[in-house]
Amino acid sequence: DNVPVVEALLVRTQLLHADEGSTRAAVPPLHAVILNRLLSNPSLCRILESLLSSRATDVEGFLRERFKDNRVAGECLWKFYSQQDKPSSASAVLIQLAQTIPNSYLEDRVAWLRLAGEQIALAGPRFADAAERIAMMHAVASVQVRVCRELVIIARDGRMADVWRDKAEQSREELQQLKTLEEVHHVVMEFGITHLLFLVLKVAGGQPDPSAVASLWLNLFFPPANSPYSSSVWRNSPQALFPLFTARGSLSFFEDSEQESSGGPDSLRLRVSSLLSELERVVGTGNAMMDVPSAVSVLEYCNCLWLHVHGVSQGTRANRAWVFSVLPLFGITLPAIVVFYAKLVAHLDQWVVELQSMLPTDSQRPLLTVDDVHIHLAEVVVVMLQRWAHQAQDGQLTPQALLEFRTTWLNTSVGLLDGLGLRLNSLQGRYPAARLLLTELLQLLEVGREMCHHAGTDG
Repeated sequence: DNVPVVEALLVRTQLLHADEGSTRAAVPPLHAVILNRLLSNPSLCRILESLLSSRATDVEGFLRERFKDNRVAGECLWKFYSQQDKPSSASAVLIQLAQTIPNSYLEDRVAWLRLAGEQIALAGPRFADAAERIAMMHAVASVQVRVCRELVIIARDGRMADVWRDKAEQSREELQQLKTLEEVHHVVMEFGITHLLFLVLKVAGGQPDPSAVASLWLNLFFPPANSPYSSSVWRNSPQALFPLFTARGSLSFFEDSEQESSGGPDSLRLRVSSLLSELERVVGTGNAMMDVPSAVSVLEYCNCLWLHVHGVSQGTRANRAWVFSVLPLFGITLPAIVVFYAKLVAHLDQWVVELQSMLPTDSQRPLLTVDDVHIHLAEVVVVMLQRWAHQAQDGQLTPQALLEFRTTWLNTSVGLLDGLGLRLNSLQGRYPAARLLLTELLQLLEVGREMCHHAGTDG
């Protein structure tokens, strides 16, 4: 054990001070030489830690002078304060480490902020404001980690233009330093990694404006024009329509995963389903960002556009009617979903035009007509109500669920199907699928009428 030897040396040299004209330091010059030697050698750091309790020299003062640019000094100092039951002092050192230590990775800074939060929590309610500030810093830094992950995906994607790959690598290096939430938001928009806007808005807190939520969902599928995931960058690729979902090199959006999805008409469904499932865990179903009207109108429009571009027939229902099946992730029940689709169809002419007016300019993107979307939604509604009616027929519903089926069917489903039928009747000449849909719609109305009759009799 070399601690007694070093301590004895420090005692013997206590009287060797600097010249009177020199700057006053925490320890004598020779002590500084000895302590710097200990500080620079990882194998000797244990000796430095042991000397913190010694009276031979002011090791604490020495570390306070050094820790702002020396990681080892900071690590020793915060642990010393923690052992001395000075959690607020330990937290302050950890924050300084996170903010100022050069050449450290972002993950290290996040870890220091986490430790700072743990220490300040031990300091009691007097430090509640400080605890809140540290929590915000940690939350922003955690979003930075996700942004850096996305930048790595871009930098490693050989299909991307070199200018974007180089820029992504440069931005990733810059993000190793702590940034403000505004700076992180700027990077998210610059690179079109718009799914991370959910994290940015969550950290920002408060109640987001409804128009901001609507833009949030729209930006997911239609990122800024000059970004790596804009459709113009992937012009001659089959992934050109929604590159963030179909070209991005990872199936996971908020979790660490190397899994990639296959291409083809079903790839959009797989990736959007993955996103929504992760969003439920990340932001929660009660969050204002999980706004059903904003989300579903965009999802169904994009679903229709995707299938239109891929030439998927109207009868391929497994590929078409999937959006409503993921809506329970938003925390809503099937009766509520039916009511929402009734409103969606009732205001179809209005919301389709409004949505299209907000899309980034792209001369290559097909422009759907309102009738295109109507046929698509008619297909979706028929599938949705068929499944529900068959569940009622097969005895899969509880008495309470059967009562909800009857109530919703009489109050909403009948009017929804009647309205769809009127418009489908006028579209038979231009849309071959309209005639088949009309036939199925009439059959569905009869099935629903019978089930409501039985449900009413049983009740």
